Amino acid sequence: MNTNGTIITLIGISLFLVSIFASKGYEQGRSIMGNMYRMEVVISEGKVVVYDTTPDTTPKKGQTNLDEAFEAFREYNQYHSSSIVGRYSIPLSFLLSLSTIITLVGIGKIILSKKQK
Repeated sequence: MNTNGTIITLIGISLFLVSIFASKGYEQGRSIMGNMYRMEVVISEGKVVVYDTTPDTTPKKGQTNLDEAFEAFREYNQYHSSSIVGRYSIPLSFLLSLSTIITLVGIGKIILSKKQK
């Protein structure tokens, strides 16, 4: 039996298992493919940063009219934005594709080594 092919196959299978257990974003109501598409392995969480472009656009408190409150909220959001800084993650689908390719290369090496004997 080819040792290199076996090692490559085991690396591919272990990458698959580790990436499944290390991923975040699983939701119970989604399908398998929906979860695979949305899940990711987070390397660094990062932090939320709020950017304020104008200091005078705060929503008015104590408004009773709902339309005015929504308009004030839209005005507030127009000048304030947020983003996540320093967050690094790898989509789970990339890792699963890579582990599948590595596993198939290992199996191919095992098959080709048996044919050469």
